[in-house]
Amino acid sequence: MYQIRRKDDDFHAEVTCSLHSDIYCENNKFYIDLLFEKNKFVTEIRSLENEIENKLNCSLNNKLNENDLLRRVKIPYKYNRVGIHVFDRHGSKLTSHQLVTHTQCRIHLLASYVYVHKSTGGIVWSIQKVVVL
Repeated sequence: MYQIRRKDDDFHAEVTCSLHSDIYCENNKFYIDLLFEKNKFVTEIRSLENEIENKLNCSLNNKLNENDLLRRVKIPYKYNRVGIHVFDRHGSKLTSHQLVTHTQCRIHLLASYVYVHKSTGGIVWSIQKVVVL
């Protein structure tokens, strides 16, 4: 199940997926790996990626493909705190430490920005909210 909204230049997505890793730090930035199910959401993300490649005349280096539906997603982090809201299915708040591998979740994503360097580029995805199912 998924929902995608485009508002101005922002691209928001809400999708059910599973956590493939715990939260980890790399280069002083925090990430988590999400494993998407192969469904229409993945098809729409590929369509968005192709549209960006055509408009910016570049090759994205972190695209979803048929065999690899794993995506590294940035977690907002500042003032020594993880900046995402985590809830259970009943709406009760949880901590980010309760996000463990293989948990089914409903994730609210934001395409934070698109970067281009010479002829390559990418989309940086960040998590806004997590609902543990």
